[in-house]
Amino acid sequence: MFGLAMFGIIGLYIFAQITAPFFGFWLAKKCGFGKRMVVFCTVGSFLLVFVPVWHKQLPAMIVFQYLKREAGTKIYKPFEQWVEENPGVLECLEEIKVDTAIEYHRTLLYNNTEYISFASLFLDKHQKIGWYKGRIDYIDSWVREFIDILYDIEKKEILAIRKSIVIYDFKSWGTMFSSRYDGDSYIYFSEYIENFFHYNKEN
Repeated sequence: MFGLAMFGIIGLYIFAQITAPFFGFWLAKKCGFGKRMVVFCTVGSFLLVFVPVWHKQLPAMIVFQYLKREAGTKIYKPFEQWVEENPGVLECLEEIKVDTAIEYHRTLLYNNTEYISFASLFLDKHQKIGWYKGRIDYIDSWVREFIDILYDIEKKEILAIRKSIVIYDFKSWGTMFSSRYDGDSYIYFSEYIENFFHYNKEN
């Protein structure tokens, strides 16, 4: 029942958006306005219906399309290279309770944004590898950028970053729909990070 009501509201809105410019044109002609005023009334009637609903959606759609260019996974250091630069370290990494750690970095500051630790690998109870997650909001949370970072804490270098972009629609109608874009290389981050954490679980 609610779904039918929503379709009815959407249908009325579309009908109003289509007919408003014609009504504005007809009214301006009836009042005997000049050509410029007729155009103004036609466009104004359309915007009168369009702007209240879409004044946030349109900027959100533009931001979403812009951010999509950076979505996906960027590997800064291949796993094989990291293993080669850290001989014997992978075999000694372990997941331990945070309260038993000697050194634990709960947050990571990257591009003036704070990211929260999601999972960590320790070497002699000192945090060695950190998996951090964060979110950046745009246009009153209509667009959100979800970011995962794998970070070598000891060397202070980023190993890999994954960015996913989500746009939310139709909040003003009481229903929320979302569209997510993960980029073409989204899965690579999962495969990359599994090299560290899956190896630890096997051993």
